[in-house]
Amino acid sequence: MVAHVQLHNVSQDRDEMMRSFSACLQGQASVCKFFIKCPSCGADVNYSEKILCDIVTRGLAKSN
Repeated sequence: MVAHVQLHNVSQDRDEMMRSFSACLQGQASVCKFFIKCPSCGADVNYSEKILCDIVTRGLAKSN
């Protein structure tokens, strides 16, 4: 749960490049292990990309 909260609190620094921000988010998301079992086939499905899209949109630094 702590890793999830930390991930949701990440935001881009004013001088941070998008690539660096994205790498930071992906590293933190890997700790969170966003997997769910498919009810049909029982396979583990990774849903971290959906979470990351939401966080990237919210966490982008405002530019003037």
